[in-house]
Amino acid sequence: MKRLPKILSLVLFAGCWLNGTAEPWTAPTTPHFDTPADFVPAVFSEGAADGFWAVGGVKGNAVVVKFDAAGNRLAQRFISPEDDNSFPSVGVGSGSLLRHLADGGVLVTAPAEDADHGCVVSRLAADGSLLWQTAIANLDNDISEPCRRLELDGSGTIWVATGRYSRRFLQVVGLRSDGTIVASVAVENVMSTLIEMRADPVAAGVILAGDRISTSDTATVARALILRLNA
Repeated sequence: MKRLPKILSLVLFAGCWLNGTAEPWTAPTTPHFDTPADFVPAVFSEGAADGFWAVGGVKGNAVVVKFDAAGNRLAQRFISPEDDNSFPSVGVGSGSLLRHLADGGVLVTAPAEDADHGCVVSRLAADGSLLWQTAIANLDNDISEPCRRLELDGSGTIWVATGRYSRRFLQVVGLRSDGTIVASVAVENVMSTLIEMRADPVAAGVILAGDRISTSDTATVARALILRLNA
């Protein structure tokens, strides 16, 4: 069977397109997002039926904004603590974490801007009102330890892992749904290096994956280790 000339093939393809047997390309729509003035987004949450959340900065101040699917602004909230000099202020940047909740609210972490705390965890309602804030203390006050992982288990317990680097965590902290800290474990007490943390989606608890290093006079051995923590 002879191959069709290239020109004839193109003519046949164009004819199929014009006759409706092939769908033409459609231009993507670009909705206009109703952002606050001078808002610089840093992190977005996963989308849901009621929209999504974004955290960023307005003139250096941390702000969380909720949008619907069409880009309309539904709520916004500055998350730096107000009128409380004893509570650490928070920074703005890609170090924040967001978790869109089933009730339309959001959990957000932001780096703390003092020597004693690594990050601040905030809980906002669907309308943007602040329900609570909890500051997570550093294990080592010499270097800030921001929150690197944010998880929610099947019982509603919130888990955060803090550390100096994105894949090297130093502690794991569990919080109740009201922000009260119920568990705090230094990673060095259970393993040498924690490289991943995932919450149990059905029951209470969190799974930790890392390694434990043992050293002798002749060798240093690293063994993989998986642990489960309960609140």
